[in-house]
Amino acid sequence: MVFVTGPAFSNRDNNVCFCCCSRFTGAECNCCGPNPAPAVIHKSSFVQALRGSQVKISEPLPVPSIRGETLSVKITNDAYFRGLEVCKINLHGRLVLNKGNKPYSSKDVFAKLQKVWKVIGQWRMLSLGRGFYEFFFDLHADMRTVWAAGTVNLKSGVLRLFE
Repeated sequence: MVFVTGPAFSNRDNNVCFCCCSRFTGAECNCCGPNPAPAVIHKSSFVQALRGSQVKISEPLPVPSIRGETLSVKITNDAYFRGLEVCKINLHGRLVLNKGNKPYSSKDVFAKLQKVWKVIGQWRMLSLGRGFYEFFFDLHADMRTVWAAGTVNLKSGVLRLFE
């Protein structure tokens, strides 16, 4: 259970429980109980459990708060600018298939693009679903080269890139 009180909820009469998303008055939620101290749970992935490695958390997750009717999360300037730097070397794309063609798997799209894109560094692809993909490049020059090449014509469809 995570409870949030903010400037608008300073008198403990309007609290929000993020467990059941209900507003409550007083010190405890009607369905979840009293306001406990937030517990930090470190979950390991299946691979980490097999390898016996520990989860490494570089910095704690920010605590959300409610301001008016919106949920806000405060992040540091350093985290914000790191996120901007990552976005400077990635592209988004949409694979539009011809009518009646069966969809490509992500591995097929990756293999076809490796043949078409002549890049110096490594690149990765993330499927966002419904034909949308995100492409991450190690080098800014590679991203610019792919962006300059524009639309990629695959055998049964077209990959349109956008920033």
